[in-house]
Amino acid sequence: MAVRTGEAGSRGVSLIVLKTEDLPGFRVGRRLEKLGQHASDTAELFFDGVRMPTEHLQGGKEGDGFVQLMSQLSYERLFL
Repeated sequence: MAVRTGEAGSRGVSLIVLKTEDLPGFRVGRRLEKLGQHASDTAELFFDGVRMPTEHLQGGKEGDGFVQLMSQLSYERLFL
């Protein structure tokens, strides 16, 4: 998941992985209607006051999330 961990702009984005099972403050909202990809559910996710341990930070460095996402963009475009 991409989250804002710093200043505005691309340098303030980090990637994290959280286990949501029994996570205080996390809840799933309503399912959203879509025009396509019906085999994949899309729903609202709420993270109210959820705290993230630093060991869940992907790449080991805060603020590298945008670079990590963009490094895979051209590859993902080929397959979507």
